[in-house]
Amino acid sequence: MFYINSIKLNNFRCYSSKAITFSPNINIIYGQNAVGKTTVLESIAYLGLLKSFRDAKDADLIKNDESYFFINGKFNDDEDKNMVDIVVSYNDKGKHIKKNSYIYQKNSDYIGYFNVVSFDPSDLELVKGAKALRRRFLNINISQIDKEYMLSLMKYNKILKKRNEYLKNDDKKAVDMVYLDTLTTLLAEEAKYIIRKRKEFIEELNPYIRECSLKMTEGKEEVELTFSPNSDELNVEKEYKSKERYDIAAKKTTVGPHRDDILVLINKKDADIYASQGQVRTAVIAIKLALSEYMKKINDKQIILLDDVFSELDMQRQEDLLNILSEKNQIFITSTGIEHINQAILSKSNLIEFRKEEQV
Repeated sequence: MFYINSIKLNNFRCYSSKAITFSPNINIIYGQNAVGKTTVLESIAYLGLLKSFRDAKDADLIKNDESYFFINGKFNDDEDKNMVDIVVSYNDKGKHIKKNSYIYQKNSDYIGYFNVVSFDPSDLELVKGAKALRRRFLNINISQIDKEYMLSLMKYNKILKKRNEYLKNDDKKAVDMVYLDTLTTLLAEEAKYIIRKRKEFIEELNPYIRECSLKMTEGKEEVELTFSPNSDELNVEKEYKSKERYDIAAKKTTVGPHRDDILVLINKKDADIYASQGQVRTAVIAIKLALSEYMKKINDKQIILLDDVFSELDMQRQEDLLNILSEKNQIFITSTGIEHINQAILSKSNLIEFRKEEQV
């Protein structure tokens, strides 16, 4: 079984120094608001994703008045006889990753060692929030299981930035169409791959989402995702070229996968329009559960993070949720208290209480 045995933080968010030991199975971290519970989950996720699951910039994760942060996780991995020691640090010179004695030169070489599936209250915006949040959902989760997608996305964003900077440049007397066409061709090449992989990911994930949503609602609600690409995979270069004059006037790239979207459907209806708040919560949890099941087929090294999920679920829904998750997953749950948590879950969980004065 793969799991994190312990973690040590230095200058990460609210902590100058913090060390915690975990159970291989269910860990419930509880305490009042603003005592650093979510920060611990964020640090675990950072060891897998090399970024915050709360979409914070790396520099913002450094404790006030400090110049760096440091995260050290010790993992049990059945593929390795010894404990796996992972250290990730960040300062003004960049990010540094070390696994045992090996130092990674590129972030992309490390990402995918283990997968993270997280849920926190802001994930409810996946249904009714901005398109950018749904694209981020695609990018984070596809990148964990497909290194080529991650590299293609990095190339796309780099070319897009260069193209947009050129379009915004007011100093030029005339647009160099040859140069612009070159950037457009390079952009289109990466766009085709990104669009195709996003479409494939959603098609492969949907059966898991349908199954999880039906289980959670006793067969009443079937959730699925629909990909809404901004441009057609086969004709994306033509679409870029047809918009060049418009892009010059707008001073930005107005077509491409950086404008893609996905729709969340419940019983074939757009959840953004028709779903209640309770249905939205259930749909998002079903999507995250489905991610766990789907990604587990690709890489069985996985950690589940549930930040303040149980507060809105009754006792039976709590048990149903954990029953769907594989027993081979290590699970972290945060809560303001344990009195509203199913007793059967508490009896097999490692309880970790946080207090305000522990932030040192």
